[in-house]
Amino acid sequence: MSGQTSMVFEDLVAVERSVIAAAPMAMLLLDADGYIVLANARAERCFSCSSLEGSTFEALVDAESRLRWRGMAAGRRDVAPPAGEDTACSVELRGLRPGRTFLMEVSLAPLGATSAMTLVVVRDVTSDRAREQQQEAAIRASRDTCLRLDLLLTFAPAFIIEVSRQGTIEFINQTLPQYTREGTIGSSWLQYFAPSRHAFMAEVLEEVYTSGATRSYEVSTPAPDGSVVWFESRIAPMRMAGQIVGAVLVSQDITERKRVEGEVIAGRPMALLGTLASGIAHEINTPVQFVGDSIHFLRDAVSTLFALFDQIQELRRAAIAGSPMAAIALAAEKAEDEADLPFLRVNVPQAFDSCISGLARVATIVRSLKDFVHPSEGDMLPADLNRAIQSTVAIAINEYKYFADVRTELGELPLVTCRLSDIAQAILNIIVNAAHAIEGVVGGTEERGEITIRSWREGEWAVISIRDTGTGIAESIQARVFDPFFTTKEVGKGTGQGLAIARTAVNEHHRGQLTFETRLGEGTTFFIRLPIETPPSTSTSAEIDAGVAAS
Repeated sequence: MSGQTSMVFEDLVAVERSVIAAAPMAMLLLDADGYIVLANARAERCFSCSSLEGSTFEALVDAESRLRWRGMAAGRRDVAPPAGEDTACSVELRGLRPGRTFLMEVSLAPLGATSAMTLVVVRDVTSDRAREQQQEAAIRASRDTCLRLDLLLTFAPAFIIEVSRQGTIEFINQTLPQYTREGTIGSSWLQYFAPSRHAFMAEVLEEVYTSGATRSYEVSTPAPDGSVVWFESRIAPMRMAGQIVGAVLVSQDITERKRVEGEVIAGRPMALLGTLASGIAHEINTPVQFVGDSIHFLRDAVSTLFALFDQIQELRRAAIAGSPMAAIALAAEKAEDEADLPFLRVNVPQAFDSCISGLARVATIVRSLKDFVHPSEGDMLPADLNRAIQSTVAIAINEYKYFADVRTELGELPLVTCRLSDIAQAILNIIVNAAHAIEGVVGGTEERGEITIRSWREGEWAVISIRDTGTGIAESIQARVFDPFFTTKEVGKGTGQGLAIARTAVNEHHRGQLTFETRLGEGTTFFIRLPIETPPSTSTSAEIDAGVAAS
């Protein structure tokens, strides 16, 4: 080798050493016999050894990896790859560190086709493999969780549906028997509602996406056998990172509840009358007693007058017979005294007035009962709400007369299209509740509360307000006031159905509004708002308003 050639070789070796030393990974240079002639600092840190030069690479791997290494190293030395092809190969081996082993990826490549030197690149993949294993475990756990969640949702007692902004069903946990999940997912949710409800449902969905509002409503859909299935639905926004990414609809089958509710509503007037029976009987008995006492008095008075007439006839006969007139006059005076004509002149007219008043009172109560218990018709009819209020106040008197006075301020109202017995029942329920609230304040004292009932027209609405001076409603239970079977009264005092039934009658059957305002310790005011002309679509409670695939 000439001096110039030797200098070039030395320069190349120096360059190789510099490149290996500066490499950002563990690198080793091996001679033909597998001895390490050069190792950079990263290699020394990788194997936790301060000096690797002079040792064999086999000494850096465990026994199982040595066989794989020998085969790999021999193959690279025996086979000369064609020009231009990648000459590197990689394999995973287990390296040795003091006291433990680690997983490493080893890449092996000769330095040129004629070189006896081999470059080995080592990468510690222990953390990578652990991370991969963690990721695989997380994926398996996620799959297991998804499977369990899918099972839970499938057997959940409600229908859970994800709806996109365009109204496409993205997910549904279960369907009614006539549908399938595969056929429902991807379809428009509107196709499961009655056409008359499409505009309303589209408006609800848009409101959820734009304002983040949550809406609740009741809908119905035909079952496979043609019957009606009712659902209580709630639609709310789905948020991710503060953004609304979808809408979730949860619908629960309330068909049985609606059936029971219908039966309760149908029988509620008679049930309430049963509760009020003793009071009504007392209210009827009082005027009947007046009439009875007056009739007994009038019977005695008539007997006395008839006796007086008999004496007058005798005196007339005595006068005709020529008896002395002085004796006749004395006898007449005695008869008048015995009859007590001044007393009869004052009290007989009063007795007749008592009879007339008592009979009028009985007639009022009977008419009120008739108005109240008159069965609801299938179609709504124009009705006088003020008369319904007066009739209801009359039959409820025994519920409030010991604790409160009722004051009515009834304004001018047109005839309102409604089922009058349903509205009368709602008014009665609220009056009874008001009486019980006032009893809780003044019971056992000489004080009396007041129930004020007003009516007025407000545009196209007829409004009835019923205000009591009772206890008011605590904020913690205000949201549950209209829940079925919710009551704060003692056992036997209330069933928790009154306000729930009133709300159903007003809000659902008449598309009205039943609301309240309350102040704790001051009282509560309930407001019944009814459209003067109820939309025709509410004429029958059995109408199918809407439906969803799951509901």
